[in-house]
Amino acid sequence: MKPQDDYRNGDGGGAGGGRAASASSDDSEGSEAGGEDELSLADPLAPARALNALNALRKSRQHFDAVLVADGAEVAAHRAVLAAASPYLLEALQAPQPAGPQSPVALRVEGIDAEALRTLVEYAYTGRAKVREAAAARRLYRAAWRLRVEPVRAHLAERLAKRPSPTDVLEIRSLPDLEPHILRDLDAYIAQNFDEICTMGALATLPKINIEMLRESSAEDGSEAPVAVATAALAWLRERQAADFDLEELCSRTHLLFVDARGSLRDCGELPATRGEAAALGEYRREAAERARSTNNKEPKTPVTPSSALGARQPRAAVAADCCVIAARTGGGGCTRALVALRGRLAAARISWRAAGGGITRGGVLGGVREPEGGDRLAALAVPRCAHGTAALGGRLVVCGGYDRARVLRAAEAYDPATNTWEALPDMRTARARFPVARIGSTLYALGGSDGHADLDSVDALTDGTWSARARMPHARTHAAAAADEDNEELYVIGGWAGGLSLKRVDRYSPAKDAWSEAPPLITGKSHFVRIFIMKSAGPSTC
Repeated sequence: MKPQDDYRNGDGGGAGGGRAASASSDDSEGSEAGGEDELSLADPLAPARALNALNALRKSRQHFDAVLVADGAEVAAHRAVLAAASPYLLEALQAPQPAGPQSPVALRVEGIDAEALRTLVEYAYTGRAKVREAAAARRLYRAAWRLRVEPVRAHLAERLAKRPSPTDVLEIRSLPDLEPHILRDLDAYIAQNFDEICTMGALATLPKINIEMLRESSAEDGSEAPVAVATAALAWLRERQAADFDLEELCSRTHLLFVDARGSLRDCGELPATRGEAAALGEYRREAAERARSTNNKEPKTPVTPSSALGARQPRAAVAADCCVIAARTGGGGCTRALVALRGRLAAARISWRAAGGGITRGGVLGGVREPEGGDRLAALAVPRCAHGTAALGGRLVVCGGYDRARVLRAAEAYDPATNTWEALPDMRTARARFPVARIGSTLYALGGSDGHADLDSVDALTDGTWSARARMPHARTHAAAAADEDNEELYVIGGWAGGLSLKRVDRYSPAKDAWSEAPPLITGKSHFVRIFIMKSAGPSTC
């Protein structure tokens, strides 16, 4: 055999050998992969066992490296576990520790109940937070808020707001940094049950603002509607205290006000002295002047250095919706009692009229009209509710779902403006609240919302007095908006709230096909809408 043949034979044999080697390599790799699968261990329960072991060790005061101190009690923990439970704790625990043997670092926690702290630490290890009753839940909410354990705070906010009662609703409403939709639901409940709340003495636990207004300055001789009186008083409080809000100082004395020509309230300290005025009015003016001099002579306050302890936190800046009159009623002697929110804090207000004895100019209308008398009142709902769906159908106003005091509702009813009456409708198939309603033709659609336990993707449709199920939405959500495009016979569900976020998602529904499709999304996530318009060349169409 020639060398070339040998070479070629070898080359050819090498190629064949290469194929064999490749096959052998593949077999080897497959064997190795199979061996790896056979030899490897995947134990999904191991992380939980490790955390449970760490939890047991800290409870027995072994191998822990941090101690949280609250209300005189010490809670042992591991810095790494605490840091994993909250971004705030991660940042707070980043301070370097000195080298060498050392005792566990002790961290003081401000404004937190000891039992609530124990529950939060237990949650960090186990994912469980056991709460026995509502008062403990409120304490745990404040602890979770201070330490920024957001899953616990958000869960408790939703649960506490679902079943308020006249005895505890003000305490729930006073919790810091509640979501806007929860504040609205609680405010609606308070307004509906304000008389019972007052009867039970719940307002006595709040700071109390006393306001007296000069009857001679009233355009209606003190007969203004309670809400108008309370709203004007709130506007005065908000404007006067804009620079340096101090609720305790507001509650320390009675404020004497008059109605100016524009219908706004002003402090009687601004009135010029007149002949024949009451001695009390002159004394009030002198005291106001003295307070003004004292305020001008005060040195500017030195900014307070934030505490280095854990949990030092102030509520976020109050939104406009949390500076409002929640409820107002007329009491004995023409006195108005009201519940107001001032920069996130609740206060009771007592507003009464008093005679000045002459020398006072009558002012303008105080931002409202008299309450309608018996014949002009609209009929009340048969089932009190909030967070419900509403739409016009067949010349009537349909109201469905929502919350009452204890549960999510299926009940629906329709208002006839011609007769000023409500008529009960068949119950929806699904109890729901915080959902939009839209109409296409003679069919009304209730879309998504919440059943009190989970967000919903279900759709109920009302046609000819009967509810039926329609195709589910592609995405469960609450607080979405809905709009109907009558020309194209399509319905749009826009934005909403899910997983703690406002959604960009927009879904389109075709009643003819009973099917959903995805529409172009919003530029930014939105929820808690007031109204949605579909603009046409001929003018706007709304649902």
